Formats: sequence, structure tokens, C-alpha cells
Amino acid sequence: MYQSVAIALGSVNKRARLHYRAIGADGNDARVPRKCASGNRREFPNDKRGWEPLPSSQEVARRIGRDRMKQWIDTLGYGNRDISGPIDSFWLNNRMKIKPDEELGLVKKLYFNQLPFFKSTQETVQSVMLREQNTNYKLSYKTGWGNLENGHGLGWIVGWIEENRHPYFFVLNIESANSDNIPKVRIRLLRDILAHLGFFNGKK
Repeated sequence: MYQSVAIALGSVNKRARLHYRAIGADGNDARVPRKCASGNRREFPNDKRGWEPLPSSQEVARRIGRDRMKQWIDTLGYGNRDISGPIDSFWLNNRMKIKPDEELGLVKKLYFNQLPFFKSTQETVQSVMLREQNTNYKLSYKTGWGNLENGHGLGWIVGWIEENRHPYFFVLNIESANSDNIPKVRIRLLRDILAHLGFFNGKK
């Protein structure tokens, strides 16, 4: 969820929004030609495959800066608010902690445009999180993946599923000794749980 917060921080004003949209997958300016075509994509992480390159998120964090990042993390009351360490990797060093119910509260406020950002900014983040849409449902989420102090992988999915214009919010937090399996397992597990609860049919 941190990267979605970074999108919001990077979109507080028009200039910052334009800067973020120009960042490529490798963290460089996407308008500058480079040898790697895939790295030169205009990267705004709403790729339906969950394509979320780390370098672009790190560049967003550097452009936001430590003081501004700390100010907004505190304003949001995001987890334990610990952004110690390098500004472009503080969310990867296991010092920032947040509980699932805290993530749930944050994503609910995002959906209802109740976060302390412009409404247009929150709507931009919502559109980034939309992964699936058809006549039966809309599925929106943000993923997270890292490693714990014990070496196990930690996977997150935070978001909502909407049927008949009613949102149902979820937070999925999984730990596995086999970290490489998390990206695929978390999505499959989420879909299995939602299907078991009767979603995807447009009857909720």
C-alpha cells in the first residue's frame, strides 16, 4: 500500500503529477530514449498483471523527499510512522510496520475520498488500483511483497471488490518460507476466498 500512498504524495500538485507520469520502469525519465524498450515504458502502475518495478517507486520517493514524506506519513498515521533509513528504500527495511486493520481503515478512507488529499488525487489512485472490471464486479487492489527478519516472505493485498455499487473491503496478509511463490499465491488465494464468499457473480 505504501506505493499507492507515494502516488498520492506525488500527485498533490499538477507539476508533481506530471513528473510521476514521466518516470520509466528503471526510475529514469521515460522521455529519454534508452536501449531497453521495456524499461522505457511510461510507468503508472496500473498494469493488469501487477507490474510494479521498484526503481520507479524509489525515484518517486526521492522526488518527494524525506521531510515531506515524514509530514504526510504522520498526517495519515500510517503504521508506526518509521521511515528511518534511506528515503528510497525505507519501506523495504522492515522498520515500518502496519497492522492489517490499519490498512483496512486506510483503504476505506481512500474509497470514500476521505484521505487528506485532493479528491482528484484519490480518484487517480483508485483508477490505478482497478485491476478487473466487467458487468458483474470491479476488483481493485494494491499488492505488497517483502521479506521478514526470519527470512520468510511477506505478501499483502489490500483493496475492495464492488458488486451492484456496493464495496466490500479486504486485506490479505500471508507469510511463506518460500518467498518466490508469494506473487502468484496471494492473487490465487484472494480470488479463491472471494469466490468462496459468493463474489464474482454480481449477486451481492
